[in-house]
Amino acid sequence: VNAYSSPVYLGRLEEGEWEVLQEGDTKLYQAEAGFKSLDEFYAFAATSAEDIGLAGISPGELLALSLGQSENEAQELLYMPLRGPHALDLIVNGGSIFMEIAKQDLNRAIGGDDVTVTLKKDGVKIYEDTLPDDGNISADLLPTGGEQVAVIDLQDIDNGLYSLELRSLFEDDDFVITGIKSDAGKAVFKDRIFLFHPTETETIPDNPTIGSIDIFLDSPGGVLSAETWHPIFPRSVSLDGEHLLVFEAKGAGTPPQSGQVILEEGVKELAVENPGSLILEFVGGGFSFHPDVVFDPSFRHLRPVNDHPEQDFSMILTRYYQPPRESNGSMVFTRSISVEGQSLPGEKIRITMEKIGGEVVLTSLKIVLE
Repeated sequence: VNAYSSPVYLGRLEEGEWEVLQEGDTKLYQAEAGFKSLDEFYAFAATSAEDIGLAGISPGELLALSLGQSENEAQELLYMPLRGPHALDLIVNGGSIFMEIAKQDLNRAIGGDDVTVTLKKDGVKIYEDTLPDDGNISADLLPTGGEQVAVIDLQDIDNGLYSLELRSLFEDDDFVITGIKSDAGKAVFKDRIFLFHPTETETIPDNPTIGSIDIFLDSPGGVLSAETWHPIFPRSVSLDGEHLLVFEAKGAGTPPQSGQVILEEGVKELAVENPGSLILEFVGGGFSFHPDVVFDPSFRHLRPVNDHPEQDFSMILTRYYQPPRESNGSMVFTRSISVEGQSLPGEKIRITMEKIGGEVVLTSLKIVLE
């Protein structure tokens, strides 16, 4: 386990000439009073076009702080069904999360279509459930059991970044996600999204025809890939009124069509015409149907200082710990390091402490394992 203290020496803040803004237990030290509130500062740090160094605080925690401590109304994240496995990144900022996930089997392949719903934080599983098969294991294209629904309702949880995975047992795509409701402050489909148009197969006849739809993508600069099957009508992906990718109406039984385009960083509003049987993929990006919940899951301008020790950041956000205190002629420093959520493989834990100059006396060491 590598548990680092904040690797940034800020000196004795009390000894400098700072503009100090205090709200509750939090203080913001500024050489010049550029921010008038912590909310203004958090919003700037979370959306800055310049790289912000982070020490002792994660990008997800910062983004949660920028949203404020509040409960959000649950909203439907989907404007149309999605086919097969998907992964979401979520920002919880109200100390709780509610989600309702619904799926329906396509029954195009023989076998069950059980789908596992897994919620994780920092790689640690905190919730898991199964959306069962609809009872039809034949390949007759007939959904017989309606929708299967899972509900997540967790209270008193830490704010920050969570991941939701929807996976079938055999990693196939013989099902569609028909609805996802969530009260997360931010929510995106990570890396890829598979748009499914029910009218192409008529296995879900109650859904209305969708002529066009807007998809919001927040990402670093890079490549957007698209792949599609048997479009009945011409299919396209556009940005600011300009076609980026166009696919011909070749009909059923024809080979897949694909294409790529380079996009700049930031939020892009993509207009998709005839959005059926279409996979959009941008590794490191986040897709959403709502502009107010989209964010970049790669956190392109938020960099852990441990990973970039020589980079010159314009700003470093770090947790502040009480400075050393004098006791019997020595400077005493107390520090707690949490490794909650970290994996501890094997049966041994090794703790290494290094000092630079002077004499250091370790007076106590307390380890709590639960």
